[in-house]
Amino acid sequence: MGGHYEKDLFRQLQEVMERCDKIENKLEETKVEERAKTRTQIGILKAENKAAAKVLNKRISSLEKENEGSKEENQLLKDDNERMKRIINNDSSNTSLPPSTDQKGKSADTYNSREKTGKKCGGQNGHKGRTLTRETIEDKIEKGILHHKVVNQGEPTGKYIPVCS
Repeated sequence: MGGHYEKDLFRQLQEVMERCDKIENKLEETKVEERAKTRTQIGILKAENKAAAKVLNKRISSLEKENEGSKEENQLLKDDNERMKRIINNDSSNTSLPPSTDQKGKSADTYNSREKTGKKCGGQNGHKGRTLTRETIEDKIEKGILHHKVVNQGEPTGKYIPVCS
């Protein structure tokens, strides 16, 4: 009995080894097939990438040309905008133009900080006025406060010009 047992074990071992060899061979074949499939897929993907790269490069070059045109147009518009700002900002205060040519709605320059009171021009009600009369001037000349003399400037006209001393 002992002899048959060993032979059976040996035979089973050989069968298992044969199956392992078959499986290894199938595995190698599968690996080779997969490598071939992978290589073909890589080749296909490379070709697709090249085609896509060509399309994208064409698109990039057209966009770069468009961008250059936009840059030039943008610079022209900036220059025109600056020119227009200079024209709009010109008024009677910084050119030789009369104030009547200033833009409507633009406030006139104020040269002092005085605010309008709403009162009419001239003497106000209740204010005692002071006026120089002919009599007061003649009186001051007689007292010697004022002197008068004739000053010839240019062609003689014969008019008196009072001079205060």
